[in-house]
Amino acid sequence: MSRRGRRGPLRQVEPYWTVARYLRGQHRLALAALALGGFETFMPLMRQLVALHWRTVPLFVPYVFIRVGSDGIWRPIERTMGIAGLVKFDDDRPARCPNSEIARLLSMAGPDGMVRLPSAQPQRQPRGISPGVRVMITKGPFSGFQALCVEQTAEARVAILMQTLGAPRRVEISTGSLRVQ
Repeated sequence: MSRRGRRGPLRQVEPYWTVARYLRGQHRLALAALALGGFETFMPLMRQLVALHWRTVPLFVPYVFIRVGSDGIWRPIERTMGIAGLVKFDDDRPARCPNSEIARLLSMAGPDGMVRLPSAQPQRQPRGISPGVRVMITKGPFSGFQALCVEQTAEARVAILMQTLGAPRRVEISTGSLRVQ
Protein backbone atom coordinates (compact mmCIF):
# COMPACT_ATOMS: atom_id res chain seq x y z
CA MET A 1 0.00 0.00 0.00
CA SER A 2 1.55 3.33 -1.03
CA ARG A 3 1.22 6.61 0.80
CA ARG A 4 -0.55 9.34 -1.11
CA GLY A 5 -0.46 13.11 -0.80
CA ARG A 6 -3.39 15.41 -1.49
CA ARG A 7 -2.43 15.61 -5.14
CA GLY A 8 -1.66 11.97 -5.82
CA PRO A 9 1.18 9.57 -5.10
CA LEU A 10 4.20 10.93 -3.28
CA ARG A 11 7.14 11.68 -5.50
CA GLN A 12 10.30 9.70 -4.72
CA VAL A 13 13.43 11.80 -4.11
CA GLU A 14 17.04 11.01 -3.44
CA PRO A 15 17.48 10.76 0.37
CA TYR A 16 19.48 13.67 1.78
CA TRP A 17 20.80 15.08 5.06
CA THR A 18 19.49 18.34 6.47
CA VAL A 19 20.21 20.29 9.65
CA ALA A 20 17.84 21.25 12.47
CA ARG A 21 18.37 23.46 15.49
CA TYR A 22 17.33 21.92 18.79
CA LEU A 23 16.07 23.81 21.83
CA ARG A 24 18.61 24.53 24.58
CA GLY A 25 19.20 21.51 26.78
CA GLN A 26 16.76 19.34 24.80
CA HIS A 27 19.03 17.46 22.40
CA ARG A 28 18.29 14.08 24.02
CA LEU A 29 14.53 14.69 23.80
CA ALA A 30 14.86 15.83 20.17
CA LEU A 31 16.90 12.74 19.19
CA ALA A 32 14.40 10.37 20.87
CA ALA A 33 11.39 12.11 19.29
CA LEU A 34 13.00 12.10 15.82
CA ALA A 35 13.75 8.37 16.18
CA LEU A 36 10.11 7.74 17.11
CA GLY A 37 9.15 9.66 13.96
CA GLY A 38 11.27 7.29 11.87
CA PHE A 39 14.10 9.72 11.10
CA GLU A 40 17.76 8.74 11.04
CA THR A 41 19.84 11.27 12.98
CA PHE A 42 23.49 12.04 13.54
CA MET A 43 24.76 14.25 16.35
CA PRO A 44 28.56 14.27 16.49
CA LEU A 45 29.81 14.32 20.09
CA MET A 46 33.10 15.32 21.70
CA ARG A 47 34.71 15.21 25.13
CA GLN A 48 35.11 18.60 26.79
CA LEU A 49 36.84 19.52 30.04
CA VAL A 50 34.39 21.52 32.17
CA ALA A 51 35.36 22.56 35.72
CA LEU A 52 37.96 19.75 36.00
CA HIS A 53 35.52 17.08 34.78
CA TRP A 54 35.25 15.57 31.32
CA ARG A 55 31.76 15.80 29.80
CA THR A 56 30.32 14.47 26.57
CA VAL A 57 28.81 17.36 24.61
CA PRO A 58 27.50 17.88 21.05
CA LEU A 59 30.19 19.03 18.62
CA PHE A 60 27.84 21.44 16.80
CA VAL A 61 25.68 23.08 19.48
CA PRO A 62 22.67 23.48 18.87
CA TYR A 63 22.46 21.48 15.62
CA VAL A 64 21.58 17.90 14.69
CA PHE A 65 21.85 16.28 11.24
CA ILE A 66 18.68 14.50 10.05
CA ARG A 67 18.31 12.22 7.03
CA VAL A 68 15.20 12.89 4.95
CA GLY A 69 14.12 9.66 3.28
CA SER A 70 13.14 8.92 -0.30
CA ASP A 71 9.54 9.99 0.43
CA GLY A 72 10.86 13.58 0.79
CA ILE A 73 8.72 14.26 3.85
CA TRP A 74 10.44 16.78 6.13
CA ARG A 75 7.66 18.97 7.61
CA PRO A 76 7.07 16.68 10.66
CA ILE A 77 10.64 17.48 11.75
CA GLU A 78 9.57 21.07 12.45
CA ARG A 79 6.82 19.87 14.82
CA THR A 80 9.05 17.44 16.71
CA MET A 81 9.48 17.96 20.45
CA GLY A 82 12.83 19.54 21.23
CA ILE A 83 13.34 20.92 17.71
CA ALA A 84 13.30 24.72 17.22
CA GLY A 85 13.31 24.48 13.41
CA LEU A 86 15.16 23.43 10.29
CA VAL A 87 17.98 25.42 8.74
CA LYS A 88 16.38 26.90 5.61
CA PHE A 89 17.28 29.33 2.88
CA ASP A 90 15.30 31.63 0.58
CA ASP A 91 12.97 29.04 -0.98
CA ASP A 92 11.64 27.84 2.44
CA ARG A 93 13.04 24.35 1.88
CA PRO A 94 15.48 22.71 4.27
CA ALA A 95 19.15 23.25 3.54
CA ARG A 96 20.79 20.11 2.19
CA CYS A 97 24.07 19.04 3.72
CA PRO A 98 26.26 17.27 1.15
CA ASN A 99 26.47 13.52 1.74
CA SER A 100 30.26 13.78 1.47
CA GLU A 101 30.42 16.11 4.50
CA ILE A 102 28.30 13.75 6.60
CA ALA A 103 30.31 10.74 5.40
CA ARG A 104 33.52 12.49 6.45
CA LEU A 105 32.10 13.24 9.92
CA LEU A 106 30.76 9.68 10.25
CA SER A 107 34.19 8.31 9.35
CA MET A 108 35.70 10.34 12.21
CA ALA A 109 33.06 9.13 14.71
CA GLY A 110 33.16 5.96 16.76
CA PRO A 111 30.11 3.74 17.41
CA ASP A 112 29.27 5.99 20.38
CA GLY A 113 29.05 9.06 18.10
CA MET A 114 32.24 10.50 19.59
CA VAL A 115 34.23 12.36 16.92
CA ARG A 116 37.98 11.91 17.11
CA LEU A 117 39.46 15.25 16.08
CA PRO A 118 43.10 15.50 15.07
CA SER A 119 45.24 16.77 17.96
CA ALA A 120 45.99 20.47 17.81
CA GLN A 121 49.65 21.30 17.74
CA PRO A 122 50.94 24.87 17.98
CA GLN A 123 51.84 26.00 14.50
CA ARG A 124 53.45 29.12 13.12
CA GLN A 125 51.39 31.13 10.71
CA PRO A 126 52.39 30.20 7.15
CA ARG A 127 53.75 33.09 5.12
CA GLY A 128 51.19 34.88 3.03
CA ILE A 129 48.05 34.15 5.08
CA SER A 130 46.46 37.54 5.65
CA PRO A 131 43.02 39.12 5.16
CA GLY A 132 41.85 38.98 1.54
CA VAL A 133 44.01 35.97 0.59
CA ARG A 134 42.40 32.83 -0.91
CA VAL A 135 43.28 29.67 1.01
CA MET A 136 42.71 25.91 0.80
CA ILE A 137 41.79 23.92 3.92
CA THR A 138 44.26 21.03 4.16
CA LYS A 139 43.27 19.27 7.41
CA GLY A 140 40.08 18.23 9.18
CA PRO A 141 36.55 17.50 7.97
CA PHE A 142 36.58 20.39 5.49
CA SER A 143 39.87 19.39 3.86
CA GLY A 144 39.84 20.38 0.19
CA PHE A 145 37.44 23.32 0.65
CA GLN A 146 38.48 26.75 -0.61
CA ALA A 147 37.92 29.87 1.47
CA LEU A 148 38.77 33.53 1.83
CA CYS A 149 40.82 34.74 4.82
CA VAL A 150 38.90 37.50 6.62
CA GLU A 151 40.95 38.39 9.71
CA GLN A 152 43.57 37.23 12.19
CA THR A 153 41.67 36.27 15.38
CA ALA A 154 44.43 34.95 17.65
CA GLU A 155 47.97 33.69 17.46
CA ALA A 156 48.05 31.03 14.72
CA ARG A 157 44.26 31.35 14.09
CA VAL A 158 42.29 33.20 11.42
CA ALA A 159 38.66 33.73 10.48
CA ILE A 160 37.77 32.52 6.99
CA LEU A 161 34.66 32.63 4.80
CA MET A 162 33.80 29.28 3.24
CA GLN A 163 30.82 28.13 1.18
CA THR A 164 28.94 25.35 3.00
CA LEU A 165 25.27 24.33 3.29
CA GLY A 166 24.54 26.61 0.34
CA ALA A 167 25.71 29.88 1.93
CA PRO A 168 28.95 31.60 2.96
CA ARG A 169 29.91 30.80 6.57
CA ARG A 170 32.47 32.47 8.82
CA VAL A 171 34.68 29.87 10.51
CA GLU A 172 37.68 30.26 12.82
CA ILE A 173 40.51 27.83 12.03
CA SER A 174 44.16 27.16 12.80
CA THR A 175 46.54 28.57 10.20
CA GLY A 176 48.34 25.21 10.27
CA SER A 177 45.27 23.75 8.54
CA LEU A 178 45.50 26.18 5.61
CA ARG A 179 47.55 26.61 2.45
CA VAL A 180 47.73 29.79 0.38
CA GLN A 181 46.25 29.28 -3.09
